[in-house]
Amino acid sequence: RDQVKSPELNVIGTLSSDESLRGGQASVTSSQVSSQSSSLVIRNMAGDMGMKIGAGACCTLCCIGVLLLAILLPMSLKRVNMDEYGIKYNKLTKKYSDKVLEMGLHNVGPTGQVLKYKRTVLNVEMKGADAMHCLSYDGVEVLMEAQIQYQIMFSEVVDILDEFGDEDKIRIYVRAVAGEAMRAACANFTAELFYFSRDRLQAEMLKAVSDAFIDAESHCRVNIVNLLDVRLPPTITGAIENTQLAVQDSEKATNERGQVLIEAETDLFKAQKAEEITIVNAQAQVNSIVAKIENQIDQLEQKWFERTRAFSNMKKLLELSPKEFVQSYLKSVLLQSAVNPIVNLPNTEFDSSVQPQPNDLTTSGRGSGRGKVKTATE
Repeated sequence: RDQVKSPELNVIGTLSSDESLRGGQASVTSSQVSSQSSSLVIRNMAGDMGMKIGAGACCTLCCIGVLLLAILLPMSLKRVNMDEYGIKYNKLTKKYSDKVLEMGLHNVGPTGQVLKYKRTVLNVEMKGADAMHCLSYDGVEVLMEAQIQYQIMFSEVVDILDEFGDEDKIRIYVRAVAGEAMRAACANFTAELFYFSRDRLQAEMLKAVSDAFIDAESHCRVNIVNLLDVRLPPTITGAIENTQLAVQDSEKATNERGQVLIEAETDLFKAQKAEEITIVNAQAQVNSIVAKIENQIDQLEQKWFERTRAFSNMKKLLELSPKEFVQSYLKSVLLQSAVNPIVNLPNTEFDSSVQPQPNDLTTSGRGSGRGKVKTATE
Protein backbone atom coordinates (compact mmCIF):
# COMPACT_ATOMS: atom_id res chain seq x y z
CA ARG A 1 0.00 0.00 0.00
CA ASP A 2 2.84 2.38 0.48
CA GLN A 3 3.64 2.22 -3.22
CA VAL A 4 0.48 4.15 -4.14
CA LYS A 5 2.21 7.42 -3.34
CA SER A 6 5.18 6.77 -5.59
CA PRO A 7 6.05 9.23 -8.44
CA GLU A 8 5.36 6.62 -11.10
CA LEU A 9 1.74 6.52 -10.09
CA ASN A 10 1.53 10.35 -10.27
CA VAL A 11 2.76 10.21 -13.81
CA ILE A 12 0.10 7.72 -14.60
CA GLY A 13 -2.53 10.07 -13.19
CA THR A 14 -1.25 13.01 -15.35
CA LEU A 15 -1.16 10.94 -18.45
CA SER A 16 -4.70 9.83 -17.82
CA SER A 17 -5.96 13.44 -17.63
CA ASP A 18 -4.23 14.33 -20.91
CA GLU A 19 -5.73 11.30 -22.54
CA SER A 20 -9.19 12.49 -21.80
CA LEU A 21 -8.43 15.78 -23.59
CA ARG A 22 -6.70 14.35 -26.63
CA GLY A 23 -9.11 11.70 -27.55
CA GLY A 24 -8.48 8.48 -29.33
CA GLN A 25 -4.86 9.17 -30.24
CA ALA A 26 -4.00 9.62 -26.59
CA SER A 27 -5.69 6.37 -25.61
CA VAL A 28 -2.99 4.29 -27.31
CA THR A 29 -0.23 6.24 -25.62
CA SER A 30 -1.97 5.96 -22.23
CA SER A 31 -2.15 2.21 -22.50
CA GLN A 32 1.59 1.95 -23.18
CA VAL A 33 2.41 4.28 -20.33
CA SER A 34 0.13 2.30 -17.98
CA SER A 35 1.92 -0.92 -18.85
CA GLN A 36 5.34 0.58 -18.23
CA SER A 37 4.20 2.13 -14.95
CA SER A 38 2.82 -1.15 -13.71
CA SER A 39 6.09 -2.90 -14.49
CA LEU A 40 8.05 -0.19 -12.68
CA VAL A 41 5.83 -0.44 -9.60
CA ILE A 42 6.23 -4.23 -9.50
CA ARG A 43 10.03 -3.94 -9.76
CA ASN A 44 10.17 -1.43 -6.93
CA MET A 45 7.98 -3.55 -4.70
CA ALA A 46 10.12 -6.64 -5.43
CA GLY A 47 13.29 -4.73 -4.59
CA ASP A 48 11.95 -3.53 -1.27
CA MET A 49 10.69 -6.95 -0.43
CA GLY A 50 14.10 -8.48 -1.42
CA MET A 51 15.93 -6.13 0.92
CA LYS A 52 13.65 -7.11 3.76
CA ILE A 53 13.89 -10.78 2.90
CA GLY A 54 17.75 -10.61 2.81
CA ALA A 55 17.96 -8.94 6.22
CA GLY A 56 15.54 -11.47 7.71
CA ALA A 57 17.38 -14.39 6.15
CA CYS A 58 20.72 -13.19 7.58
CA CYS A 59 19.20 -12.84 11.02
CA THR A 60 17.62 -16.26 10.70
CA LEU A 61 20.90 -17.85 9.66
CA CYS A 62 22.69 -16.27 12.61
CA CYS A 63 20.05 -17.59 14.96
CA ILE A 64 20.27 -21.02 13.41
CA GLY A 65 24.09 -20.95 13.69
CA VAL A 66 23.95 -19.97 17.34
CA LEU A 67 21.34 -22.63 17.99
CA LEU A 68 23.41 -25.28 16.21
CA LEU A 69 26.50 -24.19 18.13
CA ALA A 70 24.62 -24.40 21.42
CA ILE A 71 23.37 -27.86 20.49
CA LEU A 72 26.42 -29.39 18.81
CA LEU A 73 29.16 -28.02 21.08
CA PRO A 74 28.01 -29.96 24.16
CA MET A 75 27.57 -32.99 21.94
CA SER A 76 31.17 -32.66 20.74
CA LEU A 77 32.83 -32.28 24.17
CA LYS A 78 33.31 -35.42 26.20
CA ARG A 79 34.96 -35.75 29.64
CA VAL A 80 37.38 -38.45 30.73
CA ASN A 81 37.60 -38.88 34.50
CA MET A 82 40.80 -39.28 36.48
CA ASP A 83 40.24 -43.04 36.95
CA GLU A 84 39.59 -43.72 33.25
CA TYR A 85 41.25 -44.16 29.87
CA GLY A 86 39.36 -43.09 26.75
CA ILE A 87 39.45 -43.73 23.00
CA LYS A 88 37.72 -41.48 20.47
CA TYR A 89 35.17 -43.31 18.30
CA ASN A 90 33.18 -41.92 15.34
CA LYS A 91 29.72 -43.43 15.20
CA LEU A 92 29.16 -42.25 11.64
CA THR A 93 32.33 -43.61 10.03
CA LYS A 94 32.65 -46.52 12.50
CA LYS A 95 36.34 -45.73 13.07
CA TYR A 96 38.32 -45.10 16.26
CA SER A 97 41.47 -43.17 17.04
CA ASP A 98 44.73 -44.84 17.98
CA LYS A 99 45.43 -42.20 20.65
CA VAL A 100 44.52 -42.94 24.25
CA LEU A 101 42.75 -40.05 25.98
CA GLU A 102 43.54 -39.29 29.60
CA MET A 103 41.79 -37.17 32.22
CA GLY A 104 40.22 -33.98 30.91
CA LEU A 105 37.69 -32.53 28.40
CA HIS A 106 38.12 -33.67 24.78
CA ASN A 107 36.45 -32.56 21.49
CA VAL A 108 35.31 -35.68 19.66
CA GLY A 109 32.79 -34.05 17.27
CA PRO A 110 29.00 -34.29 17.21
CA THR A 111 29.11 -37.82 15.78
CA GLY A 112 31.84 -39.02 18.14
CA GLN A 113 31.88 -40.72 21.50
CA VAL A 114 34.52 -41.82 24.00
CA LEU A 115 34.95 -45.50 24.79
CA LYS A 116 36.14 -45.69 28.38
CA TYR A 117 38.25 -48.22 30.34
CA LYS A 118 39.11 -48.15 34.03
CA ARG A 119 42.72 -47.29 34.84
CA THR A 120 42.41 -48.18 38.55
CA VAL A 121 42.71 -51.65 40.10
CA LEU A 122 39.92 -53.99 39.02
CA ASN A 123 38.68 -57.03 40.92
CA VAL A 124 37.63 -60.43 39.66
CA GLU A 125 36.10 -62.57 42.41
CA MET A 126 35.65 -66.30 42.15
CA LYS A 127 33.52 -67.32 45.10
CA GLY A 128 30.14 -68.76 45.86
CA ALA A 129 28.70 -70.16 42.64
CA ASP A 130 31.82 -69.00 40.74
CA ALA A 131 34.28 -70.82 43.06
CA MET A 132 36.86 -73.02 41.33
CA HIS A 133 37.02 -76.81 41.56
CA CYS A 134 40.39 -78.43 40.90
CA LEU A 135 42.37 -81.59 41.65
CA SER A 136 45.47 -81.68 43.84
CA TYR A 137 48.66 -83.59 43.06
CA ASP A 138 47.37 -86.62 44.96
CA GLY A 139 43.95 -86.53 43.28
CA VAL A 140 41.93 -84.82 46.02
CA GLU A 141 39.18 -82.44 44.89
CA VAL A 142 39.78 -78.91 46.18
CA LEU A 143 37.35 -75.99 46.27
CA MET A 144 39.02 -72.56 46.09
CA GLU A 145 37.59 -69.07 46.44
CA ALA A 146 39.89 -66.33 45.19
CA GLN A 147 40.07 -62.63 44.41
CA ILE A 148 42.29 -61.36 41.57
CA GLN A 149 43.29 -57.70 41.34
CA TYR A 150 44.54 -56.52 37.95
CA GLN A 151 45.06 -53.32 35.93
CA ILE A 152 44.70 -52.44 32.27
CA MET A 153 48.02 -51.23 30.86
CA PHE A 154 48.00 -47.77 29.28
CA SER A 155 49.94 -48.83 26.20
CA GLU A 156 47.54 -51.74 25.55
CA VAL A 157 44.18 -49.94 25.62
CA VAL A 158 43.93 -49.62 21.82
CA ASP A 159 44.79 -53.31 21.43
CA ILE A 160 42.06 -54.22 23.93
CA LEU A 161 39.52 -52.27 21.90
CA ASP A 162 40.72 -53.84 18.66
CA GLU A 163 40.73 -57.43 19.97
CA PHE A 164 37.99 -57.54 22.58
CA GLY A 165 35.80 -54.45 22.46
CA ASP A 166 34.47 -52.90 25.64
CA GLU A 167 35.67 -53.42 29.20
CA ASP A 168 33.13 -56.11 30.07
CA LYS A 169 34.55 -58.45 27.44
CA ILE A 170 38.14 -58.08 28.67
CA ARG A 171 36.87 -58.78 32.21
CA ILE A 172 35.32 -62.06 31.01
CA TYR A 173 38.58 -62.97 29.28
CA VAL A 174 40.66 -62.16 32.36
CA ARG A 175 38.41 -64.34 34.53
CA ALA A 176 38.76 -67.27 32.12
CA VAL A 177 42.56 -66.98 31.85
CA ALA A 178 43.04 -66.65 35.63
CA GLY A 179 40.75 -69.58 36.40
CA GLU A 180 42.52 -71.86 33.96
CA ALA A 181 45.95 -70.89 35.33
CA MET A 182 44.93 -71.52 38.93
CA ARG A 183 43.42 -74.89 38.09
CA ALA A 184 46.66 -75.91 36.40
CA ALA A 185 48.68 -74.74 39.42
CA CYS A 186 46.55 -76.85 41.78
CA ALA A 187 48.05 -80.02 40.35
CA ASN A 188 51.48 -79.08 41.79
CA PHE A 189 50.33 -79.25 45.45
CA THR A 190 49.25 -82.12 47.65
CA ALA A 191 46.18 -81.91 49.86
CA GLU A 192 48.40 -81.55 52.93
CA LEU A 193 50.13 -78.51 51.42
CA PHE A 194 46.74 -76.97 50.67
CA TYR A 195 45.98 -77.32 54.39
CA PHE A 196 49.29 -76.12 55.84
CA SER A 197 51.12 -73.99 53.22
CA ARG A 198 48.59 -71.28 52.35
CA ASP A 199 51.24 -68.57 51.85
CA ARG A 200 53.34 -70.70 49.53
CA LEU A 201 50.23 -71.73 47.60
CA GLN A 202 49.17 -68.09 47.18
CA ALA A 203 52.62 -67.09 45.90
CA GLU A 204 52.58 -69.91 43.35
CA MET A 205 49.09 -68.91 42.21
CA LEU A 206 50.24 -65.31 41.67
CA LYS A 207 53.17 -66.47 39.56
CA ALA A 208 51.00 -68.84 37.53
CA VAL A 209 48.34 -66.19 36.81
CA SER A 210 50.97 -63.57 35.90
CA ASP A 211 52.62 -65.94 33.42
CA ALA A 212 49.22 -66.88 31.99
CA PHE A 213 48.29 -63.21 31.43
CA ILE A 214 51.51 -62.71 29.45
CA ASP A 215 51.11 -65.89 27.40
CA ALA A 216 47.43 -65.16 26.64
CA GLU A 217 48.16 -61.53 25.66
CA SER A 218 45.49 -60.20 27.96
CA HIS A 219 47.04 -56.68 27.92
CA CYS A 220 46.60 -56.53 31.69
CA ARG A 221 48.93 -56.73 34.69
CA VAL A 222 48.19 -58.86 37.76
CA ASN A 223 48.80 -57.17 41.13
CA ILE A 224 47.47 -59.57 43.77
CA VAL A 225 45.95 -63.03 43.97
CA ASN A 226 44.14 -63.54 47.30
CA LEU A 227 43.01 -67.01 48.31
CA LEU A 228 39.85 -66.28 50.27
CA ASP A 229 39.13 -69.90 51.17
CA VAL A 230 40.45 -73.40 50.45
CA ARG A 231 38.18 -76.32 51.31
CA LEU A 232 39.05 -80.01 51.22
CA PRO A 233 36.65 -82.96 51.60
CA PRO A 234 35.64 -83.50 55.27
CA THR A 235 37.27 -86.95 55.43
CA ILE A 236 40.62 -85.57 54.23
CA THR A 237 40.39 -82.60 56.59
CA GLY A 238 39.61 -84.91 59.55
CA ALA A 239 42.53 -87.20 58.75
CA ILE A 240 44.94 -84.26 58.46
CA GLU A 241 43.72 -82.79 61.73
CA ASN A 242 44.08 -86.12 63.56
CA THR A 243 47.59 -86.51 62.20
CA GLN A 244 48.41 -83.00 63.28
CA LEU A 245 47.08 -83.67 66.77
CA ALA A 246 49.21 -86.81 67.05
CA VAL A 247 52.27 -84.87 65.93
CA GLN A 248 51.52 -82.15 68.46
CA ASP A 249 51.14 -84.71 71.25
CA SER A 250 54.46 -86.30 70.28
CA GLU A 251 56.17 -82.93 70.19
CA LYS A 252 54.61 -82.05 73.54
CA ALA A 253 55.87 -85.28 75.09
CA THR A 254 59.31 -84.68 73.61
CA ASN A 255 59.32 -81.16 74.95
CA GLU A 256 58.20 -82.32 78.39
CA ARG A 257 60.92 -85.00 78.43
CA GLY A 258 63.43 -82.42 77.43
CA GLN A 259 62.15 -80.14 80.17
CA VAL A 260 62.50 -82.92 82.75
CA LEU A 261 66.03 -83.61 81.56
CA ILE A 262 66.86 -79.95 81.76
CA GLU A 263 65.50 -79.74 85.29
CA ALA A 264 67.45 -82.88 86.34
CA GLU A 265 70.63 -81.54 84.80
CA THR A 266 70.01 -78.23 86.55
CA ASP A 267 69.57 -79.97 89.93
CA LEU A 268 72.73 -82.01 89.32
CA PHE A 269 74.65 -78.92 88.42
CA LYS A 270 73.39 -77.15 91.54
CA ALA A 271 74.37 -80.15 93.72
CA GLN A 272 77.83 -80.27 92.16
CA LYS A 273 78.30 -76.58 92.73
CA ALA A 274 77.06 -76.89 96.34
CA GLU A 275 79.49 -79.77 96.87
CA GLU A 276 82.32 -77.73 95.41
CA ILE A 277 81.39 -74.81 97.63
CA THR A 278 81.28 -77.10 100.71
CA ILE A 279 84.66 -78.56 99.84
CA VAL A 280 86.10 -75.12 99.31
CA ASN A 281 84.67 -73.89 102.61
CA ALA A 282 85.93 -77.01 104.49
CA GLN A 283 89.34 -76.65 102.90
CA ALA A 284 89.36 -73.03 103.91
CA GLN A 285 88.48 -73.96 107.50
CA VAL A 286 91.16 -76.69 107.54
CA ASN A 287 93.69 -74.26 106.15
CA SER A 288 92.69 -71.76 108.82
CA ILE A 289 93.00 -74.33 111.64
CA VAL A 290 96.31 -75.62 110.29
CA ALA A 291 97.60 -72.10 110.01
CA LYS A 292 96.46 -71.34 113.54
CA ILE A 293 98.07 -74.50 114.92
CA GLU A 294 101.27 -73.87 112.99
CA ASN A 295 101.29 -70.37 114.39
CA GLN A 296 100.83 -71.72 117.92
CA ILE A 297 103.57 -74.28 117.34
CA ASP A 298 105.86 -71.55 116.15
CA GLN A 299 105.02 -69.49 119.21
CA LEU A 300 105.64 -72.47 121.58
CA GLU A 301 108.85 -73.37 119.87
CA GLN A 302 109.96 -69.78 120.09
CA LYS A 303 108.92 -69.62 123.75
CA TRP A 304 110.79 -72.78 124.74
CA PHE A 305 113.72 -71.84 122.64
CA GLU A 306 113.94 -68.55 124.48
CA ARG A 307 113.49 -70.31 127.83
CA THR A 308 116.12 -72.88 127.00
CA ARG A 309 118.55 -70.18 126.00
CA ALA A 310 117.71 -68.18 129.17
CA PHE A 311 118.17 -71.22 131.44
CA SER A 312 121.44 -72.09 129.70
CA ASN A 313 122.73 -68.58 130.19
CA MET A 314 121.70 -68.59 133.87
CA LYS A 315 123.33 -72.00 134.43
CA LYS A 316 126.55 -70.75 132.97
CA LEU A 317 126.44 -67.54 135.00
CA LEU A 318 125.80 -69.44 138.23
CA GLU A 319 128.29 -72.13 137.30
CA LEU A 320 125.90 -74.91 138.22
CA SER A 321 125.69 -78.43 136.98
CA PRO A 322 122.37 -79.52 135.41
CA LYS A 323 121.40 -81.39 138.60
CA GLU A 324 122.28 -78.46 140.82
CA PHE A 325 120.49 -76.10 138.49
CA VAL A 326 117.27 -78.10 138.68
CA GLN A 327 117.37 -78.94 142.43
CA SER A 328 118.57 -75.53 143.55
CA TYR A 329 117.60 -72.79 141.18
CA LEU A 330 114.41 -74.15 139.68
CA LYS A 331 113.25 -75.40 143.11
CA SER A 332 113.62 -71.95 144.58
CA VAL A 333 111.77 -70.38 141.61
CA LEU A 334 108.88 -72.84 141.98
CA LEU A 335 108.65 -72.35 145.74
CA GLN A 336 108.49 -68.60 145.34
CA SER A 337 105.69 -68.78 142.78
CA ALA A 338 103.73 -71.58 144.49
CA VAL A 339 101.02 -71.17 147.09
CA ASN A 340 101.12 -73.65 149.95
CA PRO A 341 103.70 -75.88 148.28
CA ILE A 342 104.37 -79.47 149.36
CA VAL A 343 108.00 -79.81 150.32
CA ASN A 344 108.14 -83.12 152.25
CA LEU A 345 107.77 -85.44 149.26
CA PRO A 346 110.39 -88.20 149.21
CA ASN A 347 113.13 -88.05 146.67
CA THR A 348 112.24 -90.94 144.39
CA GLU A 349 115.23 -90.33 142.28
CA PHE A 350 117.48 -91.73 145.14
CA ASP A 351 115.03 -94.05 146.96
CA SER A 352 112.41 -95.62 144.72
CA SER A 353 111.13 -97.82 147.50
CA VAL A 354 109.65 -94.90 149.41
CA GLN A 355 106.00 -94.43 148.45
CA PRO A 356 103.98 -91.30 149.14
CA GLN A 357 101.55 -91.43 152.03
CA PRO A 358 97.88 -90.66 151.57
CA ASN A 359 97.97 -87.66 153.83
CA ASP A 360 100.77 -86.25 151.77
CA LEU A 361 98.42 -85.98 148.75
CA THR A 362 96.25 -83.33 150.34
CA THR A 363 97.01 -79.74 150.96
CA SER A 364 98.08 -78.49 154.40
CA GLY A 365 96.14 -75.42 155.39
CA ARG A 366 93.45 -73.63 153.57
CA GLY A 367 95.51 -72.10 150.79
CA SER A 368 93.82 -70.24 147.99
CA GLY A 369 91.16 -72.78 147.13
CA ARG A 370 93.09 -74.97 144.68
CA GLY A 371 91.55 -78.18 146.07
CA LYS A 372 93.35 -81.50 145.56
CA VAL A 373 96.96 -81.64 144.46
CA LYS A 374 98.02 -84.20 141.82
CA THR A 375 100.40 -87.03 142.70
CA ALA A 376 104.06 -86.67 142.00
CA THR A 377 103.82 -89.07 139.07
CA GLU A 378 100.97 -87.07 137.57
